[in-house]
Amino acid sequence: LAAILALNQVKGWDYRSQDQGKKGYSDFALIGNGNAIIIEEKNISSFKELDKATVEAFKQIKDKDYATRYKKRGYTILKYAIIYCDHEAFITLGDE
Repeated sequence: LAAILALNQVKGWDYRSQDQGKKGYSDFALIGNGNAIIIEEKNISSFKELDKATVEAFKQIKDKDYATRYKKRGYTILKYAIIYCDHEAFITLGDE
């Protein structure tokens, strides 16, 4: 997904791989039109791990505080966890 976004720029959006948070880096972020889309990805080997990996992805977004700098600028924050397993992607939109 990151490669697709990097190679296919969307007008008005800025793609940031390894976007800097206060305590680490997100997998990537899309910034534009007053929105910040923060995405954390995880790979799992079994569908049994899906719920746990999703929780961990959102916990990482929160713990590493990726959103603060965008909140200060008045951006609407959207947080996504993308979990990959067996050539499938499971995408979950998080709560603000």
